[in-house]
Amino acid sequence: MFWFLTTLLLLPTIILPLFYWSRKKKLEFFANLGIPSPAANWLLGNLIDFKDTNVHLKLMEWDKKLGKIFGIYEASVPVLVTSDLDLLQEVFVNQFHAFHGRKRFPVQPDVNDSKRCSIFITVGNRWKRLRNIISPTFSTAKLKKMWPALKGCTSLFMSNVERNVKRNNNGKDTKEDTIRNTPIFKDGCEVEVYRSFSIFREKSVANVTIIPLNFHFSLLQKFTIDTFFKLAMSADVGAQGDKELPVLEACRDTFRRTSAKHMSFLPKLALIVPEVKGICRFIFHNSKRPNEDLMKAFNSNIVEQRRKLIAKGESNHFTDMVQLLIDAEQPLNDKDLLLEDEKKGFGKSSKVLSSMEVVNQLVLFLLAGYETSSTTMAYAFYLLALNPKVQAKLQEEVDKLDEEEANFDTVQEIQYLDWVIKETLRLYPIASMVTARRAMKDVEINNVKIPEGTSVLANVWSIHYNPDIWGPTDPKEFYPNRFNGKELHPMAWLPFGAGPRICIGMKFAMMEMKFLLFQFFRAYTISTTENTENPLTLSDGATTTPTNGVHLKISVRH
Repeated sequence: MFWFLTTLLLLPTIILPLFYWSRKKKLEFFANLGIPSPAANWLLGNLIDFKDTNVHLKLMEWDKKLGKIFGIYEASVPVLVTSDLDLLQEVFVNQFHAFHGRKRFPVQPDVNDSKRCSIFITVGNRWKRLRNIISPTFSTAKLKKMWPALKGCTSLFMSNVERNVKRNNNGKDTKEDTIRNTPIFKDGCEVEVYRSFSIFREKSVANVTIIPLNFHFSLLQKFTIDTFFKLAMSADVGAQGDKELPVLEACRDTFRRTSAKHMSFLPKLALIVPEVKGICRFIFHNSKRPNEDLMKAFNSNIVEQRRKLIAKGESNHFTDMVQLLIDAEQPLNDKDLLLEDEKKGFGKSSKVLSSMEVVNQLVLFLLAGYETSSTTMAYAFYLLALNPKVQAKLQEEVDKLDEEEANFDTVQEIQYLDWVIKETLRLYPIASMVTARRAMKDVEINNVKIPEGTSVLANVWSIHYNPDIWGPTDPKEFYPNRFNGKELHPMAWLPFGAGPRICIGMKFAMMEMKFLLFQFFRAYTISTTENTENPLTLSDGATTTPTNGVHLKISVRH
């Protein structure tokens, strides 16, 4: 007993100093490479520096102090951060073979073993296979086939806006879309065009966790969800209507729980104490995950039902994403990829996507596309409300195209509309925190040594606000004309990433956003109210979103 108690007392005195010493050695990583880095906490690294500020603002500050290439520590994990365009060109494009992996997340599935991986995190041959199968889904020809469904979704959105305006003009409440207890305008209504899930995160009352059930999507969020389900699955879940199907509640529950605190504990613990990463990953993936109900709903209600129709020969009329993914096959000349998959135990049927793989991609496209598109459009509305002259110019340009002539090609050709969206994404790059690549081997680029396993993060905000790139007009200004004939470095504008792993849904997102803005600004004007936050308070995560929502006034054009 004496020796047992003595051992218990001695272990901490041995283990803790060893842990401290080991952590301090890891924090010498960048110093040993001759790369500057800000002072780091021995336990949390530079994560502690982000406690009271946005990550992107801190990275911009360090960019000015330390230069275009510097290192930070996420706990003890080194991340090379750079706004050097030539270095990024090498990482994202020229030497992609050495940087084809994305930055690892603490509890992500094993990309070599798990069949539950989406195209976002897979690497090597598995990524190539998925990319080759999925890419045709987002080709121009396939997107044109989705145009009629997009027109239907946009028409519903416009009807909802009109209903809100009419109800408000009549002095009636506009339900969840309109801010309560605000003035009634004679010529319009005040609407929350974007609503943050952070406002509705779980709270603890008497040590009992309560997740609010009264969350309602904003107008733009309803539109992007409706668009996804109709274009991807030919499914009407009632996102923009009065009646909602159960799958929409599963969708809402996924968004709500993904932002909940208990979902972030295990990833944080795995990051801070990597020695327990394996345990954290096991618990995380063997407990009920936020998207589990959604995946089951997708599989049973969408994918398996479609396969039954295919077996009966009744699926020929579908042109949606589900059908394209099920029909897609690996090109026959990529046999090496298929053989590699077989060696890894993924089965001889890997030429086509399994039901689980289809579901994984659909969930990814929903979670990624819903948030990024609705938030970008909210930012565009916000910037246009703050800049009425730019808004007037946009209205002038969209008025030149008759609604009857509007199709995929003609809307894409509205140059100023394209500039407005690009300028919005320059000022508010939605997914800057995931614009990163991982070195798959030791690499040296322009005298910068990047050891295997090191993540390289593009300092997107520093690039997008660099006056040397975006001048002479102040980069902080909303000025769409800066895209007029300006020759840019390929890495100067990075809202969708770059290189072979650029966002696969970029064309889909641009089509969706352009047509909605085209239709909306032909009929309405948007302006600020006393509830409009300026500047916006932002929250950094996988995406950068307005913390307190976006409140604007919609008025009928005269």
